[in-house]
This record gives sequence, C-alpha cells and structure tokens, in this order.
Amino acid sequence: RDRIVQIVAMCAVIFYLIYTYAILGASGAMRSPEMQAFFICMFLLAGMLCTALDSATCIAPEKQARTWPALLCTPVSDWHILLGKAGGTAFRCLSVWIFLAGHMLLFTLLGFLHPIALIHVGLLAAWSGVFLTCSGVYFSTKFRSVTTALMMNLGLAGLLWVLLPVGANLLGEV
Repeated sequence: RDRIVQIVAMCAVIFYLIYTYAILGASGAMRSPEMQAFFICMFLLAGMLCTALDSATCIAPEKQARTWPALLCTPVSDWHILLGKAGGTAFRCLSVWIFLAGHMLLFTLLGFLHPIALIHVGLLAAWSGVFLTCSGVYFSTKFRSVTTALMMNLGLAGLLWVLLPVGANLLGEV
C-alpha cells in the first residue's frame, strides 16, 4: 500500500510492456491474431483476478476485526455501504483494467484489431468485472474469514470458466 512502491511497480510494468510491444512489433508478430488474442486474454485475466481478489477482501477483514457491526449501526443504509465497497473495488482495480482498454484502443487504431472487438471485449470485461465484484462482496459478507471468502470467489470463477467448459468438452468427446 506504499505509494512509492506502487508507482515504481506500475512504471516497471509499463516499461516491460512497451519493451515487449517493441520486440514483437519489430519481428512482425503483433500483426497476428493469435498474439492479439494472447494479450487480450492476459489483460482480461489480470483484471478478473484483481477484481476477484479485491472484492472478496472488502468486508471479511472488518468482520474478523469485529468492526462490521459498528459500521452497520451508522446512519448509512446497508445498500450504500455495499455499493461503496463495490465502487471501491472497481476504483482500486481500474489501473489493471486500463491496460486492457489501452491495448484494445491502441491496436484498433493501428488496424490490427477490428473495431467490433472493442464492443465484444468491453462487454465481456464489464460483465465479468460486475459478476466477480458482486460475488466477492457476497462471499465477503457471508464468511468471516478472508481466506474462505477468497477461496469461494476464486472457486466460483474456476467452476464457471474452467471446470464446466472442460467437463462439457470431455462429455462431448465421450
């Protein structure tokens, strides 16, 4: 949570990303659809992971510290508290989601991606961000332990986006 460490880490990530773009651009690999799909998937997974982890840790620490009942006794309504927690998660994860948006905009303007991909990936990112935020806040209110809330949120995401498609694929082959 140290601001200087965050700035240095963000600068290092941006430098490494520019370096990777330069190397792959010089070799002509950035024009391939597979490389664009790889970058989009990696940025999407990073945003989803950040959202899933941050949202599951917004209320459970307050329950562990036993400050949650005191927060609920304030004149602020329950919905305002939950929406504030969800908005805080969205704000904290915005820096990760910006990499996906920046990549999409840059390579759409360069002509490597079709403009309709902005809409498709944007809808996918928005839906998964909202879903993971809501499920994380739910699990964070449901369970007292941060670890349990994290595992339940990551488990739900893994079940929906890994186990069910793999199981359906295996069942289809049988």
